[in-house]
Amino acid sequence: MKIIKRSVLKNKKIHAILSILLLVTAMGVHSLTKQTAPSPSAPKAKASAMATESSDKKEEAVPQSSMTQADAVLPQPASSYPLHENITATVFWVGEGADGSNDFIHNRASAWMTDWVSAYGGIDNPENRCGYRPCAFTPNENPFYFALPFNDYDENGLKSDAQLQQIPWYTGIIPENTSIIKNRWIKVSNDKKVAYAQWEDVGPFGENDAYYVFGTDKPAERRAGLDLSPALADYLDVDGRGVVSWRFIDSNNVPKGEWTKIVTKSNLNFD
Repeated sequence: MKIIKRSVLKNKKIHAILSILLLVTAMGVHSLTKQTAPSPSAPKAKASAMATESSDKKEEAVPQSSMTQADAVLPQPASSYPLHENITATVFWVGEGADGSNDFIHNRASAWMTDWVSAYGGIDNPENRCGYRPCAFTPNENPFYFALPFNDYDENGLKSDAQLQQIPWYTGIIPENTSIIKNRWIKVSNDKKVAYAQWEDVGPFGENDAYYVFGTDKPAERRAGLDLSPALADYLDVDGRGVVSWRFIDSNNVPKGEWTKIVTKSNLNFD
């Protein structure tokens, strides 16, 4: 009986020890699993970190709303025209007589007006001035005018469509007895001032230099590439001859000034 009792006790002790070991092992596995299992809050933490990183990147960029025109690279408007720089300009006027300085071509008529003097109101005398107009009368038309070496008409009438295609604002349709270049505006400047004027004649030399007038070439005639009226020359302080820069400008972009006090609206008149 003693032997059996001791054996039973021994077996009970072994069973207790095994139970303790199993319990300890189970607790260790549970602890290890708890440590390695992802926390339910981990995705939120990762998302928060990503948001912070993104926020940092946004702070590094300049907000579009705070950028100025000087900072931004702005697209060029479709209506922009080439700038013609360092162009020799001479002075001419309505009613000017013919002599060697203008290849003996008088300015009593213009390229588009048979009697330019009457349309203007008189001779635009460059010597006797009252401000930016002749003292003898108030002009009917803009005293700020110019001439460039291209004409949309020739001795046969309106030029061919192929020639007119060189004009940037040509749409393929021209109303009868109308010039699409007369009265167009330019912005002209030198190192002193900026002025604006309307196209009222062809010159100073030639009438087919489209690659210069509408393109980027230098004038084909080296003597001069632009004629200035007395008012325009006076405003720019050009004394008979000078160097200027110019480009076409749409009428709705012309600022108010001396050149908008009288605006020329007349068109062709070959009578």
